[in-house]
Amino acid sequence: MKKTENTFQAAPEIRPLGLYIHYPFCQERCFYCDFLTFPHAEALQAPYLSSLKQEIHLLDQAQGRQQMPFLAPVSYVVDTVYFGGGTPSLLPPEAVVSLLDALRAAFSFAKDVEITLEANPGTLHRDGLATLVAAGVNRVSLGVQSMSDTLLTRLGRTHTAADVTRDIALLRETGVRNVNVDFLLGLPGQSLEAIRRDLSFIEEWRPQHVSWYSLILEEKTYFSWQAQHGDLPLPEEALLLQEEEEVLNGLSALGYARYEISNFALPSYASRHNLKYWSAADYLGIGVGAASYLQGERYRNPAGIHAYGKEIAEGRLPQQREERTLEEDLFEQVMMGLRKIQGIDRNAFYARNGIDVLDMAPKRIAEAQKNGLLCVTPTHIAFTPAGLNVQNDVLSDILWEWEG
Repeated sequence: MKKTENTFQAAPEIRPLGLYIHYPFCQERCFYCDFLTFPHAEALQAPYLSSLKQEIHLLDQAQGRQQMPFLAPVSYVVDTVYFGGGTPSLLPPEAVVSLLDALRAAFSFAKDVEITLEANPGTLHRDGLATLVAAGVNRVSLGVQSMSDTLLTRLGRTHTAADVTRDIALLRETGVRNVNVDFLLGLPGQSLEAIRRDLSFIEEWRPQHVSWYSLILEEKTYFSWQAQHGDLPLPEEALLLQEEEEVLNGLSALGYARYEISNFALPSYASRHNLKYWSAADYLGIGVGAASYLQGERYRNPAGIHAYGKEIAEGRLPQQREERTLEEDLFEQVMMGLRKIQGIDRNAFYARNGIDVLDMAPKRIAEAQKNGLLCVTPTHIAFTPAGLNVQNDVLSDILWEWEG
């Protein structure tokens, strides 16, 4: 059926909101990357920053005139801001400050707002970091990927392991007390020894948060092209499982709790912004190609940088509502919610949607529970450790029954 109205029975008077700001520029495109980015596009950067500020201004105007149906009639308080990309750390610090000033003028900010900036090693500088911290940036996500220079070159990265060590020391010195480091496993030529070297780095520096993703061969990437031509020596399945086990056991031994399939944190340092994505909470995307999820509806800005700029220049908000059915939204809630290790809160799911999550696919869920892949309690449904390894198969079964 068509999704024509808010699925919430009663919206709270004040609701938290996450803001995502997309900065699509980077130095080079990594060989595995399919994100919406533009390397070597310096001439586009200044006009794009102007468009970002104008979009924020249009959002502010629309709120004041009550002309923004995807935010009305809820009063929002921004509790997370995330600068993603691309490489937002290439932004001049003064530009980040200017964007934050514009956001604070347009939205109410919570006192304890989490403000994250994605950064590539080798792009951080002491004075600039001090400026960012003074402006409220209190979390930095560092794209490490590996502490092996050989692997970094294989990935098309522009930094070295020495850059990583320098930058994480710099973050500590300048007062950033919440640091995430991104790593990858399943890389061509990666060994267990390389994984252990990565874990040794984490043990030495104790970042508050670790994201460790498995390499995915995305279409239209250089890695995908290499794989099609037989020139990408990916690890065998047995080695990949060993790498995963090494990561899980190593991070657990160091005190990091796995709270999402690929994310681990020291106590109280789970990513508040990313939890919005996995919990179907409200977030607003700003910038080219940025996605939003607001009051059960999904929106997306134009993916073409010129089309995005044209919308802004002509005074139109770029958020375009995506047509989706209620069934599609419910399955997305299940798919994203089961990424969390604690799974889905059944009572909250029912309060939001008027249906018990178990009723979406009772036969398949019961079968997965019997096979030790799902854990079902009166309050939650979650993957077991064994289920996490075959999550896509289980979700496909649930979707098959749900679509009937």
